[in-house]
Amino acid sequence: MKPIIELTMFQTESSALTPFGQWTRGRRRMPALAAPCASLQGCAFGGAPAFDLFGAYFPLWLLSALIGALGAVIAHRVFVATGWAQIVPCQLLVNTAIGVTVAVLAWLLGTGQFP
Repeated sequence: MKPIIELTMFQTESSALTPFGQWTRGRRRMPALAAPCASLQGCAFGGAPAFDLFGAYFPLWLLSALIGALGAVIAHRVFVATGWAQIVPCQLLVNTAIGVTVAVLAWLLGTGQFP
C-alpha cells in the first residue's frame, strides 16, 4: 500500500502537510506570534491627534510629515544659496535627516510633549 503523503529526506512527520494544506508545526507558533501583537494598541480613547484646517480634520502625523518635507526643501535651498552644497557630502542623507528632525519636533510640539 502506497502512503498518502510521501516524505522527502528533508521532511519529518511533524512538518508534513495536513489534509487541508497547513503546516502542523505552524499551529503551535501562532499563540507565540499573536501574544506580542495583542499588546500593540492604536490611538487612545480620545482618538488620534488632529487639527481642523480649512474645515477638515487632518491627522497630526500627516501635518508633521508635510512640515518635515518643507523643512528639508528649505534646508536644501539654504545649502545651495550659501555654497555649503559644495562642502557638505551626502546631500540627500543630510537633507533627509534635517527633514526628519523638523518633522519629529513638529510632532512633539503638536502633541504637547515638547516643553
